[in-house]
Amino acid sequence: ERPERPLDMMLQRGEPSRDGAEARGCLSASMIRTAIQLRRAQIRACYEQELQVTPDLRGRLDVVLEIAPDGHVRAISTPRNTFPRRSTVPACVTARLSTLRFPAFSRCDVVTARHPFHFAPALSRGR
Repeated sequence: ERPERPLDMMLQRGEPSRDGAEARGCLSASMIRTAIQLRRAQIRACYEQELQVTPDLRGRLDVVLEIAPDGHVRAISTPRNTFPRRSTVPACVTARLSTLRFPAFSRCDVVTARHPFHFAPALSRGR
């Protein structure tokens, strides 16, 4: 997991804007990043639990949150998921993120935020 990676945000009124610049009018990238950071331990636990069974497990998960004007996560998707098909990590991560709450907003219809997560086992020293 690399939470320091940039967060791409787009304002959505039916379709995402091409440049993403309008997103800051409703929710700032830092607000969304902070909310995700608060779930960092839970997200890490999703990976570490499965890592005990599959020691070489690694993968990338791009999560897209669709945030409704009342501040709840209305939809969540994973357009990029490189985990093995049987992996429970994607479902666990999306379950943790689906309960995020944000301040209500009224200046746009929906905010869509994309965040990449990278998971890999820690490298052993001396290898």
